[in-house]
Amino acid sequence: MRVRVKYLGSALRELVGASEEWMELEGQEHTVAGVLAAIARAHGEAFRYVQSSSLLLVNGAMTRDTSRLLSEGDIVEILPLPVGG
Repeated sequence: MRVRVKYLGSALRELVGASEEWMELEGQEHTVAGVLAAIARAHGEAFRYVQSSSLLLVNGAMTRDTSRLLSEGDIVEILPLPVGG
């Protein structure tokens, strides 16, 4: 199953080297958590740090439910929150 992932925010785009990509999900990865794990495997553990302080959207609607099931062609957007002083 394929889902489209959009990386919002210049720091995140720089970390992964793209503004968006299609992710092929296999096995038990058909959830938001599965997408996040696949991205971390593809782009390194530094992504997990950024992801932990990010907003997640599925098809334009914010979600905190990482167990949410995804369907073919869904769009997952990741927006890092600004941090610092």
